[in-house]
Amino acid sequence: MVAPLLVFILALALYPTVLTTIDAFMHIDALTPPNHFAGFGNFTAIFSNPEIRQSFENTGWYVLFGVMLTLVLGTAFGLCSSGASEAGASYWRSSSSPGRCPEWWKV
Repeated sequence: MVAPLLVFILALALYPTVLTTIDAFMHIDALTPPNHFAGFGNFTAIFSNPEIRQSFENTGWYVLFGVMLTLVLGTAFGLCSSGASEAGASYWRSSSSPGRCPEWWKV
């Protein structure tokens, strides 16, 4: 039972990863076919481009504020509604349950 799993992992995960890593160091142009080794030239070209650096910075800000804020707020709301603190639990349960919504919540 392990052999089919290994074949699956090698065929669908490891093989494409190895090919992508090799291609990252090659200059590949479909119109002028012999591909040649570029070394770190591809990476130098990418990281010297100011638009690429800006996109990395934007991604970093998104991860810092978007993902982390979602994680912190989701954890806080989950703890409030789970009964970890009884005051918070009663509020979140009443505001999220259709039968026990506060008057201002009902439309």
